[in-house]
Amino acid sequence: MINISAFIHSLKLTWIRRILLTQHKWSKIIEENLDIKYIWQFGNAYTEKQRGKVTNLFWKDVLESYGNLMKRNNPSNKENILTTPMFYNDLLKIDEKPIFLKHWCGRGIFLINDIIKYNGHFYSENEIKEIFKIQTNFIEYHSLITVIKKFLKTANYNLNKEKLHGPILPNHVSIILKSKKGTKDFYDIFNQNKEVPTSKIRWEKLYEIPDEKWTQIFMSPFQSSNSTALQWFQIRINHFILPTKRYLFKIKASQSPLCQSCKEEENIIHMLWSCPETQTFLQQIQDYLHTHNIRCSFEEIPFIFNTESDITFKLKLKHYIFVTKFHNKPLSLVAALNTIQYFYKPLKYLAQISNKNEKFRLQWEKFQNILET
Repeated sequence: MINISAFIHSLKLTWIRRILLTQHKWSKIIEENLDIKYIWQFGNAYTEKQRGKVTNLFWKDVLESYGNLMKRNNPSNKENILTTPMFYNDLLKIDEKPIFLKHWCGRGIFLINDIIKYNGHFYSENEIKEIFKIQTNFIEYHSLITVIKKFLKTANYNLNKEKLHGPILPNHVSIILKSKKGTKDFYDIFNQNKEVPTSKIRWEKLYEIPDEKWTQIFMSPFQSSNSTALQWFQIRINHFILPTKRYLFKIKASQSPLCQSCKEEENIIHMLWSCPETQTFLQQIQDYLHTHNIRCSFEEIPFIFNTESDITFKLKLKHYIFVTKFHNKPLSLVAALNTIQYFYKPLKYLAQISNKNEKFRLQWEKFQNILET
């Protein structure tokens, strides 16, 4: 099952990587408007604070994804734990507020590793004052150490291990730089949650679908066609966001939620299946195919989710239904066949020049006689 939300967050995080790795003019503009230095060194609460100052909606979203990455990327080993930012971090709070000690930051202390000695123990209060020249006091020092010890205990970390040596990066920056391209590292972190997709909950109010079937449903857009337009069409169905009259009326983009043909409320199921006009049209398609000795039938749930046989043909047919009814035009057998034919011929040519004839044959051989006339 593809986690669309995780994928979108992952794509936006590639822009954080670009800021870190490139020196283009656009990155300089971003740095002038954001305190980039501290975004890397502080925790997620600082990123959220910076997000509130940004007016550009795209970069607001990018910063939101970056903050979410820090929340989800829970430290699990020595390096990740010791490179956890101490300040503006929701994992480390005093009186329910993230910690920030400006005078400590001014002396280069940002990560837990920075206040640990080579023997693995914390610097004492006097050592902090003498080595780092920080004017601290008993309450401030011990409040900070107590919070960090509590965090280390939660993370099951043994403090007697020695500190990290050499140049180190916060764990959330390390994951950004782990790969030069791609989103897999980000996606794996975001996809660790066990939340049930809202679309699955909504569909299960309408259909009884076994849990093991949902993997096939969410993979169906990518197994039925290489066309991004058709893939996105089926994704919108699966995620319950297809713009039917009911949906458009809800967002005040249509004057009525009613089907143009039968005057009943038009939701996804009504538009693509239960509308009398759609049922008549599908029966016409089935009768036409039978006259050409092509066995093809339609069942409601497999047709809606595109999980039955002949998935490429039926997906394009379903897309024709959507586009036609969306524009308030009557469904037509001739128009549908012409639409599929125009779609089919370029695909056949591309399959020939890219040596993918076998895959193409398996998808379309059954309908070849009616599409090449």
